[in-house]
Amino acid sequence: MNKMLISMKQCLISLHLNHRALVFQGGGSLGAYEAGVFHVLYHWIKKDIHDKNENIFDIIAGTSIGAINASIIVSHILDRKEEFDGKESSNLRYWEGSPEKLIDFWRYVSSTIDYFRLWTPFLKSSWDNWRNFFPFFNIPSCEAFRRYLSTRRSLAFGEQNVFSPQFLFPFATPMFNKFFDYTPLASWHQYSNNPLRSSIEKFAKKLSNGQIIKTDIKKIVNQDYF
Repeated sequence: MNKMLISMKQCLISLHLNHRALVFQGGGSLGAYEAGVFHVLYHWIKKDIHDKNENIFDIIAGTSIGAINASIIVSHILDRKEEFDGKESSNLRYWEGSPEKLIDFWRYVSSTIDYFRLWTPFLKSSWDNWRNFFPFFNIPSCEAFRRYLSTRRSLAFGEQNVFSPQFLFPFATPMFNKFFDYTPLASWHQYSNNPLRSSIEKFAKKLSNGQIIKTDIKKIVNQDYF
């Protein structure tokens, strides 16, 4: 009984320790916003840290796109740890470059080179002319037109570093590749997430070959857990 009380007391004491936690929520493109916030928080917190073995964050977690952001940061820390293996270093050194790494990831997945973007300025100019010629019609704004075209292009041809269609536009997914509904009139459009997988593994090398990162940042100096 005494041992149990001592254990509970130690647990309660540990709960009173101050820890900084970073939790990324899901939401697709919201992950790009999170990357910018992390960049600001990193420099904001770092300037007030005087112990070089203190972590910027003690806990990092996320869901959906937030989990991808979290994995890239943790993978970067582990990579830096390996770089300094056997050399004198500190936790703060392992964190260096993590905000830039995350921003580079978002620049990479959002950098699609295609002919549509080359035509966009011309299309926007033509749309503005139509609005000027017919002011009595309720024609949407040029920006609304651009967003519509961009969405349609993505649905038809995918995004180079995020997802790719498993069909030939404008035809739907082939019959043999459908699911749930195999009737001829069912129109399914399936996409492959292999481009996103490759993009993640490019920036979170600890996730290559399907590995799952499971690590205790507090003990990152001494031991990794996978």
